[in-house]
Amino acid sequence: MSITLIFLFFFSGCMSGLLGGLLGIGGGIITVPILFFLFRFTALLPDQFMQVAISTSLATTFVTAAVSTLLQLRKKAIHFPAIRWMIPGLIIGCIGGSLIVHKLSSPFLREFFGGMAILMGGYYYFPRLPFPRFGSAPNKTLSLFGILIGAFSSLLGIGGGTFTLPILTGYNVPVRNAVATSSGATLATAFIGTVAYLILAWNKPELPETFGYIEIPAFISISMGSIFFTPLGVKLSHTLHTDSIKRVFAICLIATGFFMILL
Repeated sequence: MSITLIFLFFFSGCMSGLLGGLLGIGGGIITVPILFFLFRFTALLPDQFMQVAISTSLATTFVTAAVSTLLQLRKKAIHFPAIRWMIPGLIIGCIGGSLIVHKLSSPFLREFFGGMAILMGGYYYFPRLPFPRFGSAPNKTLSLFGILIGAFSSLLGIGGGTFTLPILTGYNVPVRNAVATSSGATLATAFIGTVAYLILAWNKPELPETFGYIEIPAFISISMGSIFFTPLGVKLSHTLHTDSIKRVFAICLIATGFFMILL
């Protein structure tokens, strides 16, 4: 693997870590497209590159979310009752999503990811949209949302913070606490999804350069970048007004989504 490729992986880790800490997401929404393009255009993994991109992204998201969650714990910003309600659903959803990805074709996963990126970009572009209201405080219905969050996390390789944040605010969790709690939920989904993908692809002879579905050099490089920049993102999340950042992020998401669909 070339030094240039290693640097690109590291740079994507820096970006995912920064945005992961800043917006309470795992950063996988950035990592998956970058891995997809690098795997596709370098012929590094000619087949099943989306499965490998999704799994590698989840593994790196676990590192990003672990750092972010630790920092948020120090700030005492995590809403633990919400986490407890979500965990059962997250486990079920993550395992189910991993099984689905294992059976789907790489082109279909690419188009599905592109479509979801466009939808999420549209959501993030309008940060002042009213949040849905599900309850005055987190309750057992969060377990049902946990199933959906876990499934989409494993399907997209994004950790689930993108979905968790608006759902938590719908239960009247303050935004800054929702960002912190989203990091904790992302840590759980990334861990469960990564373990599931390791088991599913443990003995696949067509993927000799991977550990399960995880591409090790990419995982190490991206993780190192995220470790350096996640603390900065968390710090900025408590000081910056993020609406403008969300709009730029949204435009990039929409452009990436169309590119992946039309490729």
